Amino acid sequence: MLGYRRAHHQLILPAKLWNPHEPRQPTLKGIPTMRLALPLLLLLLTVSCASVTSDIRADSRTYGNANLRAARTYQWDSAAVVLADRTGTWAGKGVDLADALRDAVNARMQQAGYTRVTSGADVSVSLAAVGTREEAEAVSKATGGSADPVLITEGCLIVDVFETGTDVLLWRGVARSTADTLYSREDVLVRLDFAVQAMFENFQR
Repeated sequence: MLGYRRAHHQLILPAKLWNPHEPRQPTLKGIPTMRLALPLLLLLLTVSCASVTSDIRADSRTYGNANLRAARTYQWDSAAVVLADRTGTWAGKGVDLADALRDAVNARMQQAGYTRVTSGADVSVSLAAVGTREEAEAVSKATGGSADPVLITEGCLIVDVFETGTDVLLWRGVARSTADTLYSREDVLVRLDFAVQAMFENFQR
């Protein structure tokens, strides 16, 4: 029964009557649940991403008197790509590790102001993913770098920037992982992108 009151012989109705045939918006303690849905979804996504990347640590180092600011172009050094991750630290089922890493690095290099070319670039980029210490040492020899135990350990993802033509190592970024989990394809891509972004955070350009 709708409530009303009389005042000076006048019928005063509520400002807005509820139509029983009109669906009411569900509420949570008086707050429309639709207003809560989006922030809650964003929070859940943030927590989910953090949980799959919480084991990743990244470092980077510039070598010698490297002047990365003078460089304008980069190219991929296919001969130095060593994806020896037999332990599956970074790889995942249904993920092309080489393509996924190249996409992530391309985005960071271009964000830093470099232009990708196919040949004659100022610097060359190589990458490696390793699972064991032996693999790390083998990758270091193959890429011309040193097996620095501070940077290179088991479960490393490595990005090297060389001077084209001289193969002098200018910069190295390393992301380490202690994960022993088999992640889904979507989570693997999130982890790779996070790792590359973290190592490029202090990229001197």
